[in-house]
Amino acid sequence: MSDINVGWFYFYKNRLLITKEKDGTYGVPQSEVASLLPVSCGKVHDVTLNSGSRVKAVALDSPVEEEDRWMMMDLRASFDYLPLAVYQAAGKAFQILYWDEHSRFCPSCGTRTEQQTDIMKKCPACGHELYPPVSTAIIVLIQRGEEILLVRAKNFRGTFHGLVAGFLEAGETLEQCVEREVMEETGLRIKNIRYFGSQPWPYPS
Repeated sequence: MSDINVGWFYFYKNRLLITKEKDGTYGVPQSEVASLLPVSCGKVHDVTLNSGSRVKAVALDSPVEEEDRWMMMDLRASFDYLPLAVYQAAGKAFQILYWDEHSRFCPSCGTRTEQQTDIMKKCPACGHELYPPVSTAIIVLIQRGEEILLVRAKNFRGTFHGLVAGFLEAGETLEQCVEREVMEETGLRIKNIRYFGSQPWPYPS
C-alpha cells in the first residue's frame, strides 16, 4: 500500500481506526465502513494528497472498541504500524478534521462559516476566508564532536529523550528560532547553524 488511491481515515480525537490484515500487517479501511461501526460519524471530507490521490477523512462521535477486524490507535503510535505513505496521508487527514472542528465560526464576527472548497471556508456575513493553518516549527540536532545533545521535558513518559524543538514566533527567521529555542531549553549559545531539510508535521497545535 505504498501508493494510496482510496483510503478512509476515521478519527476519534487523535486516535485513528486501523485495520488488522490477515497477513499480520496494518492499514486503514479501503472503503466506507460507517455502516459497520457501532458509533455515529460526522461529515466526510475529501482530502487531496501531494501525489494527487484523494482519500476520505471522517470524525467519529466516540471511540470504536477493538475487535478482530480493527482497533483504534494514537496517531503518533501508528507510525510504528502503518506503511509510511498511509501514515503521511493520515497526518493530512487529521489536519483537515482538526481545522474543520476549529473553524466553525468566523474569528472576525462570530458568524457560522460555510465550506466553499475542500480547504476553504468563508464567512457569509463579512467574507472572511479561513484555510487550514500551517504552524511552522523547528527541531535541532546539536552536535559537539561525536556527541549529540538530548533533552527531556517534564511531560515525557518513561526514559524518553528528544531533540530541542519549538514553534516559530511572529517575525522570526528559522535561524533565530533555533537560537532562541536552544537558549530557552538548555541555556546554551550555539553556532554553525545549518539547514538540513523539512517535513510536514501531522500533529496540529
